[in-house]
Amino acid sequence: MPEAACWLLLLGSSRDDDGPMRAALAQLERCGSARWLTPIRRFPADDGSGLLFHNALAAWQAACGETEAYAEIRRIETALGRDRGRRDEVAIDIDLLARLSGGQWQAHAHARDKREFARLLVRALLLQAGITVIDA
Repeated sequence: MPEAACWLLLLGSSRDDDGPMRAALAQLERCGSARWLTPIRRFPADDGSGLLFHNALAAWQAACGETEAYAEIRRIETALGRDRGRRDEVAIDIDLLARLSGGQWQAHAHARDKREFARLLVRALLLQAGITVIDA
């Protein structure tokens, strides 16, 4: 049986209200326990699209291994209306940023590759939560 992990997640939605964010956290609860680490805040997109996003950090104690956790995140995104073909709206986006190991948040390789930790909104949320991510 795979070891359960505690993940640091970045949730985002360009919808007008934060309903998809709250629904995503409730769905994460179905496969472990999840809690907000920051309040949901509104940020402008950093891709020049002009969209505004609700964003927040959450901790997810997954009741499954990494492969299953990633699949569960994709299932939740799809169930809540994520359409990766659309550029004008993001119903919900859930990114694995880091894993808690030995009492420290260790950056997830995919988040490093995507340069998530260079994004202003990620840095602002990490600062607000008082979180330092190793190898970011």
